[in-house]
Amino acid sequence: MLKIYYIALFLIMLLLCKLLYSQNSAVFKIDEIKSDNSYIWGEGEAEDKKEAQKIAESDLLSKIQISINVATFSEQSERETQEGTTFVDDFQKKHKSFTGLYLKGLDRIVAKTKKQWYVLTYIHKDDLKESFQLRKEKIRSFVVSGKNSVSQGRMGDALRNFYWGYLLALTYPDTIIFPLIGNKESNNPQVAITSLIKELIDEIDIVADICYQDGDIVMAPLNFRYKEIPIKDLSFSYYSGMGTDYGLVEEGYTEIPLYDKPSSSTRKLTLKIEYVYENEMTTDQEILNLYDIFKENKFSTLKSINISFPWVKSTPKPVARKKISTNIEALTKTEPFKIPNNIEVYKIITKTEAIDVLKKRTEIRDFFDVLVQYKKLGIIDFGRRTDFGNGKGCFVAIADENSVVEILYYNGDTFVNTDTNDTFTDLAQKFKGKRQIWIKEMVN
Repeated sequence: MLKIYYIALFLIMLLLCKLLYSQNSAVFKIDEIKSDNSYIWGEGEAEDKKEAQKIAESDLLSKIQISINVATFSEQSERETQEGTTFVDDFQKKHKSFTGLYLKGLDRIVAKTKKQWYVLTYIHKDDLKESFQLRKEKIRSFVVSGKNSVSQGRMGDALRNFYWGYLLALTYPDTIIFPLIGNKESNNPQVAITSLIKELIDEIDIVADICYQDGDIVMAPLNFRYKEIPIKDLSFSYYSGMGTDYGLVEEGYTEIPLYDKPSSSTRKLTLKIEYVYENEMTTDQEILNLYDIFKENKFSTLKSINISFPWVKSTPKPVARKKISTNIEALTKTEPFKIPNNIEVYKIITKTEAIDVLKKRTEIRDFFDVLVQYKKLGIIDFGRRTDFGNGKGCFVAIADENSVVEILYYNGDTFVNTDTNDTFTDLAQKFKGKRQIWIKEMVN
């Protein structure tokens, strides 16, 4: 029995020695790393192990920022950085996990005291330099790909590349020089990429053609352009009357279904342009992790347009109005309307009586009432530009939500104002956000 007692005592002592050696070894390793200037480290203590790790990682990130600012190892620009921009506070305030950063050589030591967990997270400066050089190249690659997509009209691809580069830039504390609008530049990748995204969204122009009915469904034809160029691909979401639905732009055009019955002749439709492309992030785990951390950093991509339903009669206003007669003579308010046999519909100098009558009806409801009646009589046809080939010889009514603001004539090269004879070629830019109603006069 005595022999067994001594054996047990020996094993206990051996275990205690091993534990003491392990603790002393960890303490020695911690002291060694903290005293070595070739390492950057952060430490944290908490009752919870994961909490201690988060504190250590936030501490490490703050020291990485300081290390870069004093030019310990990174390339520095002589240009001034933008004031008020910090990366440290964002992590410290939100207390996010550092795991979103893929840093080569990142390691940690974990030790347990009586009541607390202690974590030391550290990385060698050479490894950190290599990691951030890879990060810089990856950010630049996304931005270059985004700009190439813009030049090709693929705005969906461009927004995805810009946004993914933005996510990487949120954890990149060094400077990268990017050109901005107006021959300006920024050395803050977050600011530069944010500017690229906002500029792209602002320059997307959406024009709605007249809606039409397809059974019980209303179809809304939409035209998408970026600086006068048709957009080849773009995704968006919108409220369809039965919840959130999604649309895809191809070659500058799409038609989306609306399931709620319109109660007035016009209404506003709001689209949310897609830029995250979360479903595609599975191809890049780093991007997916960063998105999980920074998904609350959102961009405003809402675009509102006015759509019209010419077959809907709006609720009458309280003010009494004279009902529009179905008699075409009453529409002229002068002499009975007659269609000339050899009318010159393509000469702006001799405007036709049909257009003259339409010009007097500036209120949108009145305008569509007359337009529909003229179409039934075979005097005119109306629709979107593509309904009439290249649109040569057509008139174009420019309308906002409540009224027709101008009527133009298109001779195939330029647009002519039918009142002032002013000419211009940039229709979409001049009337950005307004509806276009293309009108073709029919010669009997």
